[in-house]
Amino acid sequence: MGTKRLFIGTFIDYAIFSETYELLKKHFSSVLSGKWEKPENLHITYKFLGDVSEDDLPAVKEALAGALGRREKIVMTPAGLGYFDQKNPRILYLKMHEPSGALEDVQLAIDDALEPLGFPKETRKFTPHVTLMRIKSVSRDDFYEAVARHGNFRLAGQKGVTVDLIESTLTPQGSIYKKIQAQNCL
Repeated sequence: MGTKRLFIGTFIDYAIFSETYELLKKHFSSVLSGKWEKPENLHITYKFLGDVSEDDLPAVKEALAGALGRREKIVMTPAGLGYFDQKNPRILYLKMHEPSGALEDVQLAIDDALEPLGFPKETRKFTPHVTLMRIKSVSRDDFYEAVARHGNFRLAGQKGVTVDLIESTLTPQGSIYKKIQAQNCL
């Protein structure tokens, strides 16, 4: 059998963010270059699994379902911008605010459930975020100013959060994501 390139994530409701996303692309066009994510690909990643044998897929699905089960209501809110690599920004992201810590709990439950299957636990602190752009070049001073000027906002909350097992197929035009299994958290 073959393998599938997989990760576990939550897609965001683009309707909540569409107008702001288009404005951000306009405001940042003169200070950075890179590839903006396609609207249908905007998601939070809890865990990247990499290439997983199709033989191992049932065990992954079962572990994921057991780890998440039914949870308290989660409402996450797009709330401003951030970036990874303070000195040389490489990723521009949308911060996802969820005050109860439920998104972090979901990530920990996934890590705990998949470790026995050979997927190591994440060593970095989980930051609930949605990658907006992979930055190729940036005018640092202008970028920092643009983040300060346009990066503080709060939008309507997203309800009905699901955690999905997602297949990622890489193509020259960008990644194509396909849900394999959805685990309803609400």
